[in-house]
Amino acid sequence: MEKYLLEFYEPGHSIENTEILVQHAEIFRRNLHCHTHDFYEFTMVEEGDAIHFVNDHYCRVGRGSLTFVRASDCHCFTVFNTEKFTMFNIRLSAGEFAEIDEFMRGIPGELTTPELPVSIRIPETSLTRYASTIRELHRMSPSPRRGVELKILFCDMFMELYKSGAERKDAGFPAWLDAMLERLAVEYDQEIDPAGLARSSGISREHMCRSFRRYLGVSLTQYVNSLRTYRAAWLLRNTDREIADVGCEVGFNNLGYFYKEFTKSFNMAPGEYRKATIRNCAGRINSVQKRAK
Repeated sequence: MEKYLLEFYEPGHSIENTEILVQHAEIFRRNLHCHTHDFYEFTMVEEGDAIHFVNDHYCRVGRGSLTFVRASDCHCFTVFNTEKFTMFNIRLSAGEFAEIDEFMRGIPGELTTPELPVSIRIPETSLTRYASTIRELHRMSPSPRRGVELKILFCDMFMELYKSGAERKDAGFPAWLDAMLERLAVEYDQEIDPAGLARSSGISREHMCRSFRRYLGVSLTQYVNSLRTYRAAWLLRNTDREIADVGCEVGFNNLGYFYKEFTKSFNMAPGEYRKATIRNCAGRINSVQKRAK
């Protein structure tokens, strides 16, 4: 039986060499931190659907989604329907990225400039080929052959993204739901009126609620709360605002409810999350200082 690496790297984790992870939905139930890291990574979804929160935006990902995540991107995944979900992570260090960028005459470097990571849906044939290659490499011990095959895989994936023209393809959501999700991404901190939201989209409230369950696996309230808690996590990491003020700013008018929803998403209370983030940042600084000596 294939052994899967079910581990989650905390913010600030650094790598020296390429790592391959095959992740299942249970990892996303255990840890759900929005984070940055000092390496680059490809993520490819083999099965299931999720929402990729990145740089205060969201992107739907599903079977065949290939995303190139840059070192500076702050991101996390939400898997609403955890019955079946498999995602590959292939991570490369800054040194490896620079080497491949030079070999490919700057093509990978062009993918580091957009505001959001480049994310596309690849053909089924490419998905099958990549998944087979990744699983084979995942089982191999470190060797010169493995290193060469990894670089070939990276080059193939970079070309797949480059040829796409950085086009993000739709995952089959209705147009009204797409528009509603875009609206909620901006208005999540306001009081949400489900009936008014449905009416402005030209659908019934019942149809809207069924569609959220069908396409996202959660209710409207659960989805909005996830947007609010991820924004709250960003504020806790990057500002010194009081926790109660953070909760109010993202749309929670009840402090107890904010604590409950935040803890549900991150498996720790807001104060604990802030302290853990500070510790991780301190550890990253110490690691960089040691390497510089």
